Amino acid sequence: MSATKKGVATLNLHSYSGFFWDAVNNIIRNRLMSVATIITLIAGLFLCGLSAALTVNIFSITDTLASDFKLDIYIDQACTDEQTTAIGEQIKTIENVESITFVSKEQTLEETKARYSDTQIFEGIDDSDIFRDSYKVTLVSLEFSKQVTDAISQIQGVAKITDVNDEMNKFMEVSRKAQIIIIIISIILGMLSVLIITNTINMSIFARKKQINIMKYVGATDGYIRRPFIVEGLLMGIIAALFSFGGLYFLYNSFIEAAGTIGTNFGILNLRDTMIYVGSTVGIFGMILGIIGSIIAIKSHLKV
Repeated sequence: MSATKKGVATLNLHSYSGFFWDAVNNIIRNRLMSVATIITLIAGLFLCGLSAALTVNIFSITDTLASDFKLDIYIDQACTDEQTTAIGEQIKTIENVESITFVSKEQTLEETKARYSDTQIFEGIDDSDIFRDSYKVTLVSLEFSKQVTDAISQIQGVAKITDVNDEMNKFMEVSRKAQIIIIIISIILGMLSVLIITNTINMSIFARKKQINIMKYVGATDGYIRRPFIVEGLLMGIIAALFSFGGLYFLYNSFIEAAGTIGTNFGILNLRDTMIYVGSTVGIFGMILGIIGSIIAIKSHLKV
């Protein structure tokens, strides 16, 4: 590398280092506004990350319910073994039923105790009579759930049919409403963050007005003058994103620890997979909001 190229590379390195430290000094100089900006950003990004976590888990839970979807047909306890077998034969003849599996009440007890082994809910319970014999019915397609359910309900000896389709639809409806509310609040906080960032950058511009005029006089380019303020907004966005991510990490980790096996069975994503989406969301939005606030301030008030 020639001496000229080395000199240019060194100059660029010092320039970018200078932009960074200028941004840090501006944040410290206007610490009250900077803290207010970062706190507002943290709140907005926290809700954005929460929305991301909710969204990916809704998709995961929906996929789990759809892939594991079966109708649970519970038999009246007064039915004999022969009657229970006859009920199964009738279910097989119903259109759009792909297969059926008989599950005895003893098997149900063992499976339930194994599923919730990390809790004490079924500890010491050995009486299988608290359960019913049942059939698990697999359908050709989830869309035939209501049609098949109506047909099975006409069979004598069927005590109860558990169809999670209605529960899944209710879950999706409530989740969508929660997402909309969170997104609206996130947008409001995001706009407020941009406004505060703009005011913070304005204060930095006014504080350095004399320095900026001198830089213009000696021929500094518009981009060179703008750059420290862009870095300042970007830096505040990154700081807020880190705090938001830390809070979401702690919250979600506590949630999945409390949910335990039940959460896993329902399709709730693990910490690592969820944090990938959450980290990407808060990181990208934090930087974007910081840069947007800086650009607005510069465009409106920095006449270069």
